Amino acid sequence: MSKKVNVAVTDGQAAGNDIINEAPRTRIQTGAINGGQNIIGQTGDIHLQMPAQPRIKVVIQPGPEHITDAQKVRLRDLVNEVIELEAAIKRTPKRHAIVWSALTRKLKVTSYHLIPATAFARAEKYLMTWSARLRSTKRAPKKDPNWRNSRYRYIHAALKEIGQQDELPQLLANRYSGRSLKDLSELELEAVYRAVAEKKKAARRNGAI
Repeated sequence: MSKKVNVAVTDGQAAGNDIINEAPRTRIQTGAINGGQNIIGQTGDIHLQMPAQPRIKVVIQPGPEHITDAQKVRLRDLVNEVIELEAAIKRTPKRHAIVWSALTRKLKVTSYHLIPATAFARAEKYLMTWSARLRSTKRAPKKDPNWRNSRYRYIHAALKEIGQQDELPQLLANRYSGRSLKDLSELELEAVYRAVAEKKKAARRNGAI
C-alpha cells in the first residue's frame, strides 16, 4: 500500500506532485542584550540575541611627571578662593565644576591630577589672575571681606620678589604724606596696588624675575 510522504523544501515549490504543505519560512533577527547569547524560537522565527559589547574606559593614572599632592592642595585652595570671590562679587557666580573645567581646558588635560609638573606655575598663575581680575572690579571692595588684606599681601610680596621692598615707605611718603597702607582709602590702596603691579611687570620684562 502506497503512503503519501510530505516533504518540505525551503522555496515552497512542489516537487513530483507529492508536496502538500509549505514549510514555514525561517527569519533570523539579531539584537543586543546584556548577558549570554540566546536563541528563542517562536512560530518558526529564530531570534538571535547577542550580548552587548562592553564599553572600554581608559583610565590614566598620575605619575611622577604630574603635579604633587602639595601642588594639588595649592590649586584646590586657589579654586576655592575664586569660588568665594565669584559668590561675593558676581551676580551669577561660577561654580566649582566650571572653574575646574576652565583650568583643565586651559592646560589641555582631562583632570587636574594629570597636570604636568612643568605646567604647575601656569595653572597657579591662571587661577591667581582670575582672582585678581575679580578683585579689580568696582564691586569688589564692598563685597569681598578680604579685599584689603589681599591688597596688602600682594604689595608686600611683589616688592619683595623684585627686591624693592624698601621703596614702599618712599612711595607712601611721596603720594600719601607717609600714611600707612591701612590708613589709605580704597581708591588710594588700589592705586598703590596697581603701581606695584606695574613695577613687577617691568621687572619681568627686564628679566629681573
